[in-house]
Amino acid sequence: MTSSPSSVSSNSSLSFSTRSNRKRTISKRRPRRVSSSALLSSSTLDDHIRLWFIVACVWSFTFIGLTEYVKQYSLDKEDQTPLFGRFSNKRISNATVQNHTVRPWLPVDIEYLDVRDGNRNHPHRGAKDEQGEWGYRHDPTALRNHPPSSFTPLLNESFLTQACALRDSNYQMIEEQVSVIPVASPTDNLHRTPVRLLCIVYTTESSHVDKIPALRNTWGPKCDGFMVASTKTDLSLNTAEIPHKGEEKYENIWQKIRSVWSYVYDNYYQEYDWFHIGGEDMFVIPENLKSYLESEDIVMAANTFHNGTTRTTETTLTGTTLQMPLFLGGRLAYEGNKDNIFNQGGGGYTLNKAALKALVVEGLPNYYTGDHTFTEDVMIAKVFKELGILPFDTRDASGGERYNPYSPGFHYDFRLPHDKYHNKMWYAAYLLQGDNSLVEGAAHCSPHSVSFHYIKVDLMYRLYALLYGLCRH
Repeated sequence: MTSSPSSVSSNSSLSFSTRSNRKRTISKRRPRRVSSSALLSSSTLDDHIRLWFIVACVWSFTFIGLTEYVKQYSLDKEDQTPLFGRFSNKRISNATVQNHTVRPWLPVDIEYLDVRDGNRNHPHRGAKDEQGEWGYRHDPTALRNHPPSSFTPLLNESFLTQACALRDSNYQMIEEQVSVIPVASPTDNLHRTPVRLLCIVYTTESSHVDKIPALRNTWGPKCDGFMVASTKTDLSLNTAEIPHKGEEKYENIWQKIRSVWSYVYDNYYQEYDWFHIGGEDMFVIPENLKSYLESEDIVMAANTFHNGTTRTTETTLTGTTLQMPLFLGGRLAYEGNKDNIFNQGGGGYTLNKAALKALVVEGLPNYYTGDHTFTEDVMIAKVFKELGILPFDTRDASGGERYNPYSPGFHYDFRLPHDKYHNKMWYAAYLLQGDNSLVEGAAHCSPHSVSFHYIKVDLMYRLYALLYGLCRH
């Protein structure tokens, strides 16, 4: 802060002789204090000084305005391109700033940007091979190219007989509502661009015995790429050991997910268009998920910007490839707080290239880097919210959920309790829809649902048999 000018002394600093022949003497004095208005109006003020004063004022106001513009991450209204190359191939600073004001939802330059920094630190340390050596790169196409040929319960006639004969709520939901979209032939799919989908499962070595084989024997090979992020690399199970900051425990899943997403970005970003992640007890219907990702709604959402221009137009005008980030999943409100919406992680959530790059390049290095919690899905949503990216509404036209946090049978039977909290029904308390808009019964799940959660091993095989016509044979 500049100090204020000294006040003018009450005594005159210029003394004059009252006698005509006496010489005038001038004493040293402080400058007189003159207001800015007086300066501007003074006829004796030099024109150059007056001009300098006006220019200085204009520049001061201009600097303040530009500063506020940058703080608000405002977009140019003419072309809606990322401000100052945001998410472009210029690494942002590592300053951790917790800004809880939601930024504008901006397009992202999806050209790959290497942020590994030599794989020296988490979450970019990478993976270890079967001998425990760093630098392992998992082959995500191994399962699709070489699906399991060993014995599975699906080849056991006794198992299939019992599984298909049971008429419970899981059977009712599949029979009445949920089905698999047939894979279209190239001639039937001319109006769509096929997407490449990478499916990621996170787990620990304790699940290698039964849970991971169940995924590999059912829906896993139907993904274009498949990887299990675990605590031990096993080529026969498609698992990769991806260490992370802190202990390997349930209360530290957030750090595990930070490392998993970083590994996926560092190694597979350029090979796939979409990335779906969830726990080892999720059941995914890849045909339905890919069909949804190829749908007109999603293609338009990813490639249409706020000013109405499309991705093709923007690429032509700017020379870069821009895409709107999409964060897809089953939306819930954390503890009923609709200002804290997240995509439940059990059944999995899906990111396009723009969202993955935004997450790894800007989000993970700068927000909640030291937190240790099991609510990784809530944390991912919080990071995305810092970037101005909110969960996308993935319900179908009838309000049916595509991403389901429980089994088909649970949703078939579920009815909203009168007291959502005292009945200890966390799902009811977290529902985003109001009491009058919740779709109950079979219609709660979309006919083309993409995922379910809390699926035990036997049910994993049974759902596969019901959905893929093994029971009809």
